[in-house]
Amino acid sequence: MRFHIRFLLLLLVSLIISSCATYQKQVAPARSDLNSGQCDSALQKLEKLALKESDDRLAYWLEYATALQACKQYDKSIKAFLEADKLAESLDFTSITKSTAATLVTEELTHYKGDTFEKFFINAMNALNFIQNNDLDSAMIEV
Repeated sequence: MRFHIRFLLLLLVSLIISSCATYQKQVAPARSDLNSGQCDSALQKLEKLALKESDDRLAYWLEYATALQACKQYDKSIKAFLEADKLAESLDFTSITKSTAATLVTEELTHYKGDTFEKFFINAMNALNFIQNNDLDSAMIEV
């Protein structure tokens, strides 16, 4: 009996430690590149993260789209924000199993679905992209 309890505790600690490769740690090198003006390097890193299947995929798409905008690649930024919007729509559900596991173990076991303000953020940022492209009609649609 004691062996089982120790085993379960060890398993729980292992799960928590293995989930510590957080979103912030993953995007830090790309943010550093952006801060030093190395857009190409930053965009490559962020695109790789956005395309990879993960629970934080929506956050990576938002980060990538925003970096594209900061690097003045407005057309690509529009497409990336639209991809993030589609992904946000597809993730807009709650899995009972994952919610229970997240409550018992760690929040990182759930897909990042985005907050309501981030869904508005997508439209606002795309409006800015359209303004930069001098497409005021499309910007008004986003607003």
